[in-house]
Amino acid sequence: MAWLRPDGQRKSARAHLAVISEPKGYDRLSVEEQKAKLAEIFGDAGWETPRMLEGMKETKDFYLAEVIQVKMDKWSKGRVVLLGDAGYCASPISGMGTSLALVGAYILAGEIASHENVTEAFESYETLLRPYVSKAQK
Repeated sequence: MAWLRPDGQRKSARAHLAVISEPKGYDRLSVEEQKAKLAEIFGDAGWETPRMLEGMKETKDFYLAEVIQVKMDKWSKGRVVLLGDAGYCASPISGMGTSLALVGAYILAGEIASHENVTEAFESYETLLRPYVSKAQK
């Protein structure tokens, strides 16, 4: 996935390249090896990607990081419940983080209000929200 966005001053653009895969260890390569690997992966991607790759070769402002997503089996234990990124973080490139947090808070509040037992409320919250979260985490 490749995208561009303006910087804070709107004087230049930031290029982003994202590879969705199992961990590959690219973050442990040298900067030159990282750039070569991204050029290999995105070499035939089309759109503005050739221009982005050319700029990447020349820039000193380069950063590569591995992002890992943890998927929790359970979001509560006893009287403690996880909400939003703490329990079900979507990928940083999904655009779903705020939606998950707001929908999760809304459902959690409703379930706490409709159950006398907080443990049952947490279980119901997870049952109702899990399908939405699972879809957002793909």
